[in-house]
Amino acid sequence: MKVVGVALCLVAFGQTAKAQFSAGVNAALPMGNVGDVISLGFGVSLGYDYALDDKMSIGGEAGFTFFPTKDPDFIEDKYADGTKHYDSYSRSYSMIPILANFKYYFADNTNGLYGIGSLGLTSLMYKVSYTRNEQKIDWTPSTGWSYSYEKKSYEDSFSGTYLSFGAGLGYIINEKIDLSARYLTVSSKGGSSSFINIRAAFNF
Repeated sequence: MKVVGVALCLVAFGQTAKAQFSAGVNAALPMGNVGDVISLGFGVSLGYDYALDDKMSIGGEAGFTFFPTKDPDFIEDKYADGTKHYDSYSRSYSMIPILANFKYYFADNTNGLYGIGSLGLTSLMYKVSYTRNEQKIDWTPSTGWSYSYEKKSYEDSFSGTYLSFGAGLGYIINEKIDLSARYLTVSSKGGSSSFINIRAAFNF
């Protein structure tokens, strides 16, 4: 819903300020510790740019990125009889960045190289669900020790919205195609997560 709301705002702004819109596909490479949990992510985005002059523009961007997750090593742990601790394990990770952008064009705003700075908010969403084989140990005088297993399912989720900022470079190939790469940092209470975000955009 946040992305839909921002998209409507962009449309309203574009109608009055004659902003140039773009639709893009994104790839986000996680850096640092977060890269141990998730893999290269993919998503889509909608943006606009409003030229202040031939050298500078302001604008905005909103999108959604989904990240495949990596299985933790502990899901392969087994009990002494070979039974796995986990019967199933899955998790998901995604983010919704909503950014204000400033661009400086080294040639002009119709072609060539430009620098980009971004500041905004990013929502992070994480969900994990798994079924664990809980071991039960019993003892009776007649049979001695015996082992049995009970399957128990668990689910947990987390979401939060945090300050995000980044900078990078882009290149306008022609009036329709725009490529950019940014180093984006999402700052949260527990630290920060960083991504290299690559965007291929179609301008209209």
